Amino acid sequence: EREIPTIFTSSLPQAVINAHFGFNVLNRPESIRQLLQTPTLVQLICCEFVFIMETDHVLMQPVPNLATATTPAAFVFGYMHSRPSQD
Repeated sequence: EREIPTIFTSSLPQAVINAHFGFNVLNRPESIRQLLQTPTLVQLICCEFVFIMETDHVLMQPVPNLATATTPAAFVFGYMHSRPSQD
């Protein structure tokens, strides 16, 4: 935490996760929502770009910043999706 600014957010209630077939990945956009709705946390953003990553990923080399001021960048994880029956 001393090297990279870090925030910790609250998880969605288990009832919400259960209502979406146990799809825990719902916490990811919820964390971003909490960040953007908390003025004291938004003030911690001191850079033009924000890099958000999973806590279980290990970076073996620098990640290039592919984002621009008008185009965000993201990486697709094709194995992460909710069940088709969720609708």
